[in-house]
Parts: sequence; structure tokens; C-alpha cells
Amino acid sequence: MIYLTSSFSMQMIKRYPLSMEVNEIDKKTFIDGLRYGFYGAIGHEPTASMMTNDLGMLIAFNRVRVTVNPGDTLFIWQYAGGRLPEGATVLPDGAEIRYLRVEFF
Repeated sequence: MIYLTSSFSMQMIKRYPLSMEVNEIDKKTFIDGLRYGFYGAIGHEPTASMMTNDLGMLIAFNRVRVTVNPGDTLFIWQYAGGRLPEGATVLPDGAEIRYLRVEFF
């Protein structure tokens, strides 16, 4: 399964042992990885709006719990820049996005 998230937590791992590989990738590679479908798990509406604007594709607000298994991939749109202003739909000045791909084995 391919998931789109804005974070990762060890609580997403249900069974051990589980290995993972984490890579920072460029925006184009990130978008290409989502092109053929993904399960969106974005639990914060302003974040979903900013992702929509940044990635050029509709990212729905969907507050769900994700559990990863071997063969799954997380694409993590990681925001850094302090707490978002209420109602924000664009990145504030000084904010940064890291595009991460986490593969589980």
C-alpha cells in the first residue's frame, strides 16, 4: 500500500521485526510516486490545503490511523516552520517542506 502522510510515528508499526529505508527525495519524484494512486492520511485540514497547493493535486483531509506492513511505502510531506496560522492554505514565510519516502521490508 502507498500512503501519503505528513508525519511518521513508531505507533504505525504493528508487528516487529520490520525494517525500513528512509530517503529524502525531490518534489518531482515525490509527485511521481503518488501518480498511480495512494491512500491519503492527512489529519489536519490546513495541511491538506497546503499540500494541495504545493503538489498540484487534490489532497483530502482524512483523519485515520495508518498501520504499515512489509511492502508498504509512506510518502511523507514534512512541514517545518512552527505552528501554522489558523486557516492557513499556503506556506508561511520561512517554512520548509521535506519530501520523504519510507519503504518497509
